[in-house]
Amino acid sequence: MTKRITALLLSIICCLGLLTACYDRNIDGETIKGAEIKLYLAEPVYDLDPALCYNNDSALQLAGLLFDTLFAINSDGKVVNSIVDDYEIFEDENTKEYYMMLYLKEGNCWSDGSVVSAEDVVYSWKRILNASFNSEAACLLFDIKNARKAKLGDCSIDDVGVYAHDSLTLQVNFEGKINYDQFILNLTSPVLAPLKENVVDDYADWSKRATTAIYSGPFMVRRVNYGLSDDGSVNMETAELVLERNPYYRRTKDDKHLDKSVTPFRLIVDMSISKEEQLEKFAAGEIFY
Repeated sequence: MTKRITALLLSIICCLGLLTACYDRNIDGETIKGAEIKLYLAEPVYDLDPALCYNNDSALQLAGLLFDTLFAINSDGKVVNSIVDDYEIFEDENTKEYYMMLYLKEGNCWSDGSVVSAEDVVYSWKRILNASFNSEAACLLFDIKNARKAKLGDCSIDDVGVYAHDSLTLQVNFEGKINYDQFILNLTSPVLAPLKENVVDDYADWSKRATTAIYSGPFMVRRVNYGLSDDGSVNMETAELVLERNPYYRRTKDDKHLDKSVTPFRLIVDMSISKEEQLEKFAAGEIFY
């Protein structure tokens, strides 16, 4: 799955040179501050909660554009730091204590300008591991102390071994000595991306609307149309997601360059045609991504 997301991001980057003439256009009174790229997804998307996106391949690919992860996979297929700046592994064979300290970068921000914190990580992981929350992502965290027990309802979620020492320092305690490289690889998955507690808890449908969610990835949802009619029927010909550049992605408020880390201004995601039609149009040179 992570390879697909990487491929999608690389496709976007590769086409930027073809679209440099698209900057600062004015369309119907609206200033378009950068390139627009149209993408096509065959499977409809109705929910962009990253913790649930293993159930929808299209949502999983979009989640990688909307939510940043602690680690990422680069264009060479290697795991690299993303939200994390550095980490340390501690092992004490005498006390049988095994844990990891993760130090987050200071420049990671949500699309509202607030800082992505260690508390956001703790909240999102405990949400996934809560026995009442149905997510296939939980198994990726079972190396954490008491994570499996909490998911089964055999202990309190407060007993799970993940703690925020301060806003940028995260401690993860393990059941024992684990494959640390595999655990870090798990953390490249968008399903484990940090979430903002006050957004998720305050808005029941936060992940289905453009007006309530905030994002930590390179893009944010600007408009969404799921193709749902007033009578409950679905018209996929009108289904569309519009993503726009997150102005705070790896950029401080004082930086004058809005496109410092993200060059395209807008991604238009079309979900109106089937996979078979997409392949035909791609082969005919009518669509590109």
